[in-house]
Amino acid sequence: MNKKNRIFLSKIQGTFGAKEVNLTAANNALEVTDDSEIKIIDEIEQNLEICDGEFGQEAPAVGPSRVEIVLKAPVRSFGVTEPDWITRLEAAGMEIDDSVGFKATPTDISSDAYTKDDTVWEHIRGNTKTGILRKTSNVVYNFKIETDINKVPYITFEGKGVDDGEEDVDLETALTLSNAERYACMPSEKIVLGQTSFKLRKWAFDAGIVVSQEEGETNGYGVSKIDDRISKFTCTVESNVNPRDYLNSDGAISIIWGPTGKKIQFYATVAKVLSCNRSYEGNRMTYDVELSVLNNDFFIWVNAAVGISS
Repeated sequence: MNKKNRIFLSKIQGTFGAKEVNLTAANNALEVTDDSEIKIIDEIEQNLEICDGEFGQEAPAVGPSRVEIVLKAPVRSFGVTEPDWITRLEAAGMEIDDSVGFKATPTDISSDAYTKDDTVWEHIRGNTKTGILRKTSNVVYNFKIETDINKVPYITFEGKGVDDGEEDVDLETALTLSNAERYACMPSEKIVLGQTSFKLRKWAFDAGIVVSQEEGETNGYGVSKIDDRISKFTCTVESNVNPRDYLNSDGAISIIWGPTGKKIQFYATVAKVLSCNRSYEGNRMTYDVELSVLNNDFFIWVNAAVGISS
């Protein structure tokens, strides 16, 4: 829930392209920030002056509309429960292995058979306990994770889907939101280039997923699908060694935060330095580095039980 009296809920669709109809509120509520939104990008004008009442003509109903969705949530562990944010990764070209905590790895996106999508509800509260529950289906996402050191990382999902103009029944079921702790990234996190470790000051990962909506399907807009994925990692590092010396070099990225038993890890097997520029944080000299994650070989691991390794 956020401060704008809106609640976002979602459920991975059992069949790709077929919207979900059953919503278990206690399990599907998302914790998102105030800048999360569902934006209709095909606005339909209704000429009420002509249509409403003239010749018994009613104003036209709003039909299906393409939407763009932004959902931003803290990256955190829910202990033994699958976090709400990691479930959304299934609609972003990822698969979740829950046998070792919750480990998300990229799937093969060359075949539509591997694609999953999401249904997202937006519950808008009025002055009373009742409200409107709007539904958007066939949502497919790109995602980004970013943070400054000593701050909680956030993941942002940017998706495309379809709003068919439906209003669901009002949500009366009590919502259960997790009270799991949030943990900040600590200054010990690093990236390794060659044999040199560089201390991170801030970092961001962009999965680089390209989502399109092809025309010609029954709803008029086609279905959302993943066309490509080119992952990128950017960071600001602190070091006595200039990372520019490692241009075009390969190295691993490993970022782990959180207490024992609730650790979260981002790991890229091989990343290549594309650019490096000098920068400053106060009177401290730093470097802004951009890396390409080769072969989209990375994982995000939320582990509630055992130790994390690469």
